[in-house]
Amino acid sequence: MSTPTSRQVKKRQAVADALNRHKIFVSSRRFKAGEEPTYRVIVANEAYIVGQRTLDQLHKGYRPAELGLEPLREEAGE
Repeated sequence: MSTPTSRQVKKRQAVADALNRHKIFVSSRRFKAGEEPTYRVIVANEAYIVGQRTLDQLHKGYRPAELGLEPLREEAGE
């Protein structure tokens, strides 16, 4: 039987896990005939261009550095 204290500990652990997980924001999607769609995603204030498989891996908890992703470099005129 769970006690109020153990339930509270579980809730706090769930909140801590959610805060530690990196947030992924898909800012745009591009579709081309006969090609896999590409996504521009923002993770930890850095933008990346990724495919569907890489996006799935990011959602599973992989970090961009673990996947070998390089952040996009914005041009000065943009």
